[in-house]
Amino acid sequence: MRESLKRELDKSVPGDVTLSDVKKRQILKAAQETVGGRKVSRAPKLLPALAGVAVIGLAGVLGYPYVSDWQEPNASQEPETPLWQLEESLQQVTIPRSEESVMDNTIFYNDETGDFIFKEERAIYSYNVEDQSKTLLVEAGEESLIYEVAYEGEWLVWTEVQEMDWDNSTLNVRKLGSSETVSISDVNAMMPVIDGDHLGYVTFGSGGPTYRLMDLKTGEETILHQVSATADSYLEFNEGLLVASERSDLEGITELFIYDAKSGKMTAEFEVPSVAVSNTQVTHNKILIQFFDENFSGKLAVIDLETGTMSEIETPELGSSSLAAIYGNYVALSVPDGEGETIQLFELEGGALTGLPALDTIEEQLITPRFTDEGTLYLNGEAEDGTIYLLKVAD
Repeated sequence: MRESLKRELDKSVPGDVTLSDVKKRQILKAAQETVGGRKVSRAPKLLPALAGVAVIGLAGVLGYPYVSDWQEPNASQEPETPLWQLEESLQQVTIPRSEESVMDNTIFYNDETGDFIFKEERAIYSYNVEDQSKTLLVEAGEESLIYEVAYEGEWLVWTEVQEMDWDNSTLNVRKLGSSETVSISDVNAMMPVIDGDHLGYVTFGSGGPTYRLMDLKTGEETILHQVSATADSYLEFNEGLLVASERSDLEGITELFIYDAKSGKMTAEFEVPSVAVSNTQVTHNKILIQFFDENFSGKLAVIDLETGTMSEIETPELGSSSLAAIYGNYVALSVPDGEGETIQLFELEGGALTGLPALDTIEEQLITPRFTDEGTLYLNGEAEDGTIYLLKVAD
């Protein structure tokens, strides 16, 4: 029942609408209690600004107009890792964690240390694969919930909300190995993403979403991008580049603004022929985006930051949950699997995707693909034990 409800929730949310982890749990809990004949007494509301963004995201998707200067990527290149090595590198790990944590799927992997960082409702833990040790890193304050988490290298960032006050959040920053936490109250911060020693995040106010950048070493903060209240609010930050998205005044166009974290200046701007984008990801000086046609069918494209060209990728039928991850020429996508969906690994060659068999031996359906900076794909199984699968695609 739990897996069925979770799958239906994923299918019902369009690709350009992101529900928070807490909100997902609230919806699933309400659904389960309704089925069981019990009435839910209270469910916290979405933050007002985020709720507005979600409503705008549901407004509709226009047809994809052909853009004449879109080009195919350069000729294909040999896979970074031979297929037999890909299959041999597959590893599975089962982490002792609560059912809510398994459903939440907020989890990060560190290639260097072999540690997973994951959250439960009121705490953040690390789990070491080699010695199978689980360590408490953070415990939420009284009557507080841990809302969102970001982790990379030696930095851990999380937001906390009060159970009775969902309109404000506290942003917390800690350097791992230190007991000192820097906290900023009442910032209404969301979508934290760490890249190196910088934190990108979005705040919501009366003027609409604001994209901000913080130097984690100095605490210095820079406002990068201010958009209208009806703009997209998805944030991507990787390889020193932060991507902000905003709906254009031109109908059926979404603008992407690329900022350099070191200088804090905008370095590029692109117009995407869609009213919304999702799954924006930076990798190897390219940006993967997902956009939608008039039938709400997701399509993929790659923007080459060196040439400034955008190329649509030929894909198989995509799953309705619109999950995607990219590292170099490797792309993990949600695809139909019987009555449900699972994740399949592909190689990008000459503007088209070629399926790879590296995940085919996994019997359960897979969700939530993501790559580490070192080229390890990690994704979740849908069984109740919450198994995590690791697949190294680069040495």
